[in-house]
Amino acid sequence: MVNYQLLRNDFSANTEKFKEFYRYRKSVFYYCGIILIVVFLAVNFLSYDDETIDSQEQNYAEHPRNIVAEQESGQKLPFTTTPSPPLIPYKYEELPACDLSTDSPKPLHNAEAIANEFFKCASMILLRFAMNPQGMLFNWPYTIYVCDEEDLSSRIPLISFDNGQKQYWAVLPTCQEKTTLVTLGASENTKSEEDIKKLLKDLETFGTDPFHGKNNAYGKFNQVALSTDDHEISMVDSNDKFSDKNFVATVDQREFFNVTVGTYKIDMLWITPNAGNFEYEKYLNKDGEFEKMGVKVCQINIEITKNDADKWFKLINPLVQEKRFIFMRPMATEGGELIRTYLLNVADPECYDSNRKIVPADKIIVAVEDNDETTKKPLPPFNYDSLPPCDLNEELEKPKLNLKTIQKSFLKCVFPLLTRFFGNPEGLLFNFSSVLSVCDDEEEIRNIDVTEIANDRWVIFPKCNENNTMVTLGVEKETNAESWLEEKIPNLKMYGTSGLINASHVYEHFENVAIGKEADSVKMEVMENGVLVNKTMDQKKIEEYIKDLNLTKIDILWINPYYGKFSFWDYLKRDGLLSKQGITICQMIIEVPKGHGNQWAEMIKPMQNNSSFVFMKPTTTKSGGAKAFFINYQDPECTRKYLES
Repeated sequence: MVNYQLLRNDFSANTEKFKEFYRYRKSVFYYCGIILIVVFLAVNFLSYDDETIDSQEQNYAEHPRNIVAEQESGQKLPFTTTPSPPLIPYKYEELPACDLSTDSPKPLHNAEAIANEFFKCASMILLRFAMNPQGMLFNWPYTIYVCDEEDLSSRIPLISFDNGQKQYWAVLPTCQEKTTLVTLGASENTKSEEDIKKLLKDLETFGTDPFHGKNNAYGKFNQVALSTDDHEISMVDSNDKFSDKNFVATVDQREFFNVTVGTYKIDMLWITPNAGNFEYEKYLNKDGEFEKMGVKVCQINIEITKNDADKWFKLINPLVQEKRFIFMRPMATEGGELIRTYLLNVADPECYDSNRKIVPADKIIVAVEDNDETTKKPLPPFNYDSLPPCDLNEELEKPKLNLKTIQKSFLKCVFPLLTRFFGNPEGLLFNFSSVLSVCDDEEEIRNIDVTEIANDRWVIFPKCNENNTMVTLGVEKETNAESWLEEKIPNLKMYGTSGLINASHVYEHFENVAIGKEADSVKMEVMENGVLVNKTMDQKKIEEYIKDLNLTKIDILWINPYYGKFSFWDYLKRDGLLSKQGITICQMIIEVPKGHGNQWAEMIKPMQNNSSFVFMKPTTTKSGGAKAFFINYQDPECTRKYLES
């Protein structure tokens, strides 16, 4: 038997020359192996002849969900159409009303499972384009479409609204409530919109188009493009292939959604290239502009050009990470100039569960003030004469409310919700009611006896008997609430100012002036019969007015929208002018008009650490402003009189 170990040992080391040969021998074998592998792969690649390619193209054509790629060499995208599902009978009138208070016992779809399944598919496909925006958009229609066929995604009841030129997709509601459709860049072909209006009886529509001045399919329509400001931009009509560039009017994109649309939830958002310079990639992502404004978007049909690869890349990459929207029905026009996709929100319960809605519909802002008569509420019973005298020296065995809990509950609820709006004052005004109404139900705050009286006014009745004072800056024409307070609190002294009315039969101490930093005349925009008009008013200096009052305590302070011009927070904060002059305020109602978001933010933001007040009853007014009720939870005289007794 051969001793191989011995032979190896003989080889190993007798000469330096052999060592060198052994090293080069290993290197030669290594490179030969690599060459063989490369040759093998090349042979397999070349084995795909023209017959195989033709066979594959035939298979693609037989399956309606697959893509027929164009064979031209230019940067043209593939053309695809997605067949509509069979029509399902839909009768909106027979749907139940949306139950806004409970979860659906048996939701039609598991949104979390849909998202997990979809993004397991989509993330693997899009991974190859992680550093290639152009490649992602070019390949979008004939790669991501396969995720439509995932088990749960394929069951989503998408309905096609085809106008003969393009398809819009929608999931129809399963209960009755107002539905909002917003189209950025509407076309003259409105068959899709008309078909939706026939199905949904309570549909509110908003549209824009910079090239046409009228569109009867939309309840509110503006001939503008969206942009980052209101300057004219040059653009081409995407609906007219022979169109040249033209300068068109624009509207600031934030103003359009905050003011023109004026709703906290958009059920359907349609975006076309005629939208203008709308920065959808900054609005639709988590922590984007829509979220900062408190606006939820449920369904999106978006159409972009082949030149929008970078914007599309900035939108899609975060969406894959956030798992908020799934994207379905990708397609491209013939020639690849336009790419269309449908996005569905699967992260927000208000969108994926039609039977739920966090904020009641009556909290939604109406951008135009109407002239309806005020609804008269039944007056609550209150007998002031039966109250005991106020005595601060008397120690309460068990105060009715825990003041520390009130403060803690207020801070814990309000400011985490408001932080996102501190860089967006108008968004703070717009969302004030819908975002903060939940805080009225926090521990101890819900136990504060706030009573609503006429004209959407609130008051906490005194729990003991002593002198009472009320000051109103900006007395309005209608004074039903003041008349009732005067009747129920006999010793209430009432002081008021107004530049809008000349006299008041309710306020015994009334001055026909506005209040401001300087004694002068002031021009203000005021709302009259739903229209803003300019008015010139005499103005009295705030320090002079306060000095003339000669008061040390104001039980009720109302600051109405057209009180004058001054920053009232400088006077109301813990170390403000009123405090320095020894004047205490117990409860307030403050209202600011639309367009005064900075002033509202200036007051609300510092309340986190420099205020003796908590606020309740957040309200968005019909004219687009904000209003709230404030109660002093720190001053002993105020807390004993209104909270603890």
